[in-house]
Formats: sequence, C-alpha cells, structure tokens
Amino acid sequence: MKIVFALTYYDNSLFIGGTQSLVRRLSLELCRKGEELYILTINHRKGKTSDSLLITKSEDLNIIKINHKGSLFAKFKRKIVRRLFKTGYILKRKECYQFLYDADVIVFFDVNEMTFPFHLNRFNGLKVFYCCTLLEKEDYFRKNPFSRLLLKNSSDYYLASNVETKSALKRLGVEESKIEVIPYGIEIDKYQRNASYSFDVKRIGFLGGIEERKGIHILLEACKKLDMPFRLMIAGQIRDEKYFNDIKKEIDMINKRENCEAKYIGCLPDEEMVSFYSSLTVFVCPSLSEEFGIVILEAMACETPVIASKEGGLKTIIEDGKSGLLFEKGNAEELNRKLDLILSDKEFALKLAKEGRKRVEGQYSIEKTGEKFLSFLRDKRKISRL
Repeated sequence: MKIVFALTYYDNSLFIGGTQSLVRRLSLELCRKGEELYILTINHRKGKTSDSLLITKSEDLNIIKINHKGSLFAKFKRKIVRRLFKTGYILKRKECYQFLYDADVIVFFDVNEMTFPFHLNRFNGLKVFYCCTLLEKEDYFRKNPFSRLLLKNSSDYYLASNVETKSALKRLGVEESKIEVIPYGIEIDKYQRNASYSFDVKRIGFLGGIEERKGIHILLEACKKLDMPFRLMIAGQIRDEKYFNDIKKEIDMINKRENCEAKYIGCLPDEEMVSFYSSLTVFVCPSLSEEFGIVILEAMACETPVIASKEGGLKTIIEDGKSGLLFEKGNAEELNRKLDLILSDKEFALKLAKEGRKRVEGQYSIEKTGEKFLSFLRDKRKISRL
C-alpha cells in the first residue's frame, strides 16, 4: 500500500511540534511494517531548486518537498485563500497529482495549516485527515464557515487522538460514522529512566513551545508559592518572543529567592530527552489549550511523576491520583497544591511514576498506534472499493 503523509511543515527549522513528532514516529513504524510511505511537505528553504519536487531522505524516510508559487499574482491569490480557508501557500496542483497518481491513501495532518487539504481535494484514492491540534482551533473553525466547509469536505474519514477531539469534529459538522479515535503513541523501549529518582533536590520540568497557550506563566506562579527549595527547568522552542520576555522576568524573580533556581535551557536535541525527563522530580504540562500532549507520554514512560491541566487529551491520558495528577487549567493555586503533594511525599511520587509507566505501556505504544492505523486504512479501502 502506497501511503502519503501530507503536512505543510516537516524536516525544517521553522516549526517543531507534536504533529511533526507524530508524523515521524508513525512513518518509521509503518516503514518498519513494510509499507511504502512518503512524506509530502513544502520546500520552505531559500534558493529553491528549479525542480518542482525535491526528493530527500531522512532517517530512511522518503521526504518529497514541493515548491510553492512565488509570483505577485500568486501572493495576491494566497492572501485571499489564506483568509477564507486557512491556507498559506499556492501549490502547483499538476506536479502534486503526478506524484500521487499511484498512491492508495493520502493522510492530511494539522488543522493549523490547510494548504494540502485545499489543493488535493480531487485525489482519487482514500483521503484521511488525522486532526492534530483541532481542539486548539475549534473556535476558529466555528466562526469561519469557509474553513469549516473545507474541513468537513476535504476527506473521506477523520482520525482523532482522543474522545474530546472526536466531539469537536461532531460539533463542527463531521458525521460520527466518519470519525475514528486512534491515540498517539511513543517508542516504549526508547523512553526508559536512565537515572535514579531525584528527591533530595526538587527538580520541576517543562518541555514544549514557549507561547501563552502552554501556560508556563501558570507554572511559574505556582512555583513561586512553594515553601521549599526547588529547581525549575524550562525547555522548548520559542514561538512568541513577547511572551518569552515576560517569562524571563518571572524567572528572574524566582532566582532572587534563596535556594531556588529557574532557567530556560533552550531546545533539547532528541538524544537528550530521556536524560531530561529522568533528571526530574516532577514534570508539568500546564496547558491552557492542548490536543493531546505527547510530552506527557514521554515523561510517564521515563517513570517521572506528571501533573497536567484538565484540558483536551491530557485528561484522557492521566488517571487522576493514580497515573498522575490533574488540575483545573489556569488555576495556579491548585497546581501549587499538586506540586506540594508530589514534592513532599516520595512514596506517593514513586507510586505515580510506576503507574504512569504501566499506563503508557498498556495504551500508548507506537506499535499499537501503527497497528490500529493500518487496520483502519485497510478496512476503509475495502469499503471505498465497493
């Protein structure tokens, strides 16, 4: 089966997030299972080649980068299309379809950018939309009828990472019979604790995009109320410079306290992730809006206790009080109390850590995600042929 994953940003430095992580993991897993897979993305680099399609390889994955139109007319047209349909690029459809002529399935990702669903709506094979980040953008689609119409009619079937996203799709007009829930997964064997549990030094960690919806200011506010020494480490890509500058001021305030330290440590390379999670006493995901939270799975797999906001897919992953702790989003006081529970009770913290690992092993391996995904595609291809 020839499968094409299509997303606007991949294998570039412009944007790194959970969607790209999912695509990479799922692609490697499907290739391991013997499927013919390609990642179709946009060539964002300056000095683009004259070839319409640039074929590259990364980690043995076939990546097809397509040039977008750059004429004045195209730029004018792009502004109109972007406003109506949430698409940022004008593609050469002929070249796209020439590449796709023998593909069996195309899978769109990430509702943040709808260029591929807009341009490839006439693809004759099976069209599937894995609706990453939909919960973060539901309000936008509700208020914009053209974008909502494109979302509803771009694909034959829709995948959701959790029941919250499935409900959002239904609210936006997608028929329930077209929606399937397939949770994201991670490499269980890769994410294993590689250091003894830190409790003498209370280490609190955050990993994610540096932007307001990630709720880092809530975490900082909760930490300022802790009545004990601690170290806070914040890692991730800066997506909002103004917000980052505000965060730095809060970090400076914490660093003025005796025996307390907070710092931004930048983006972590993949090979340092396990060591980061393993160094922590507790990992916190304080998001105000979150589709799923792959970082939560990674931390739990590393047997690090987790605290997350009751938001989106986060509350479907964590069994509150058993495999982690949940708090009401935006509530720094409640987060402070949950932090104090873990940081003050090693036995309780270790119990959460062990149950967290069991939870990920049982429900969220990339192997299980791959199996469910392939089974879904095979079943729907049979239906489409009838």
